[in-house]
Parts: sequence; structure tokens; C-alpha cells
Amino acid sequence: MIPEQVWSSHSLPVTDLQVGVGGHLSRVVSSSLDQTCRLYDVNSGELLCTFVFEVGICSVVMDPAEYRLFAGGSSGSIYAVNLFETVSFSTMCSIIMVHTCMYGT
Repeated sequence: MIPEQVWSSHSLPVTDLQVGVGGHLSRVVSSSLDQTCRLYDVNSGELLCTFVFEVGICSVVMDPAEYRLFAGGSSGSIYAVNLFETVSFSTMCSIIMVHTCMYGT
């Protein structure tokens, strides 16, 4: 069996993975001890967003509508990210750095 997609952009172990709804149109979000969550398009395999946090991320989940991402940090903090909001430096409170998303902008 040959995998459809292979992602290897995390620099430390992956701690969680969630596949959204929508079959081949789904998005996948991964979390890692490298302090990031990465959002991918299942069909193309393209990396859509990288979210960088202050601590390693132990778990990740999207809400049922896939508008928000919730990341559980190794410090016990839970970070909430609005996936369809344009984020400016003045509004970044719990996220240290956000790369530009490829959708919803």
C-alpha cells in the first residue's frame, strides 16, 4: 500500500493529528513538541498554515465547523485560533507567530 500523502515538516515528534470532515476535500491538522500546529489540505498535500506557540503542543482539535483550532500546550494552556480571521500583530495574544493562511483571507 502506498500512502496518498506524506508530511514531514515537524522538527520534533508529532503528538496529535485530526482529519476534518469532507473526505478528499478535508483538512488535516497536526501538533508537535516543536511548538507548532500545521494545517494541510488532504487532496493536494499542501501546507496551508503553520501556527507557532510558546510551548510544545500535546493535542489539537478543530471545532465541528472547522472555524477554530484548539491546541493543548505542554504547560497546561489551551490556545484557541480562529482559522478565518486575519491576524495582525496587535491582536496576537496567545500565538507567537502565524504564517499567512492560503484560504479565508
